[in-house]
Amino acid sequence: MFKSTLIITGFFLLGTIPVLAQDCSNAISQPELNKCAQAEYASADKKLNTIYNSYRNLLDDKGKKSLLAMQKQWINFRDLACKHEAAYFEGGTVQPMVFASCMRNLTEAQTKLIQDWLEREKL
Repeated sequence: MFKSTLIITGFFLLGTIPVLAQDCSNAISQPELNKCAQAEYASADKKLNTIYNSYRNLLDDKGKKSLLAMQKQWINFRDLACKHEAAYFEGGTVQPMVFASCMRNLTEAQTKLIQDWLEREKL
């Protein structure tokens, strides 16, 4: 019994691997598009955190405090702006994709801004 449970569980886990490593260029269904939008946001957020920390490491204590205050305000703005944008689609299946896409777009813009500051600081 135990071996058959393991085998069955293994097949179910193997069946989920393509979903976890989904090719977003072929996403068609709304759930797939939602997952892809969330994955793209997560990737953009990871890049922002890397750039933010690289820039932060170059600043003195006053600069770090200022950067942190700015970033907290920006996060609040980003979250509110994307909630507002997605609210139009409240209850619809596209709402998660709209929200995640907004989060990605604003995060990429913030990354560009901080990347520019980082490049300036390195001069």
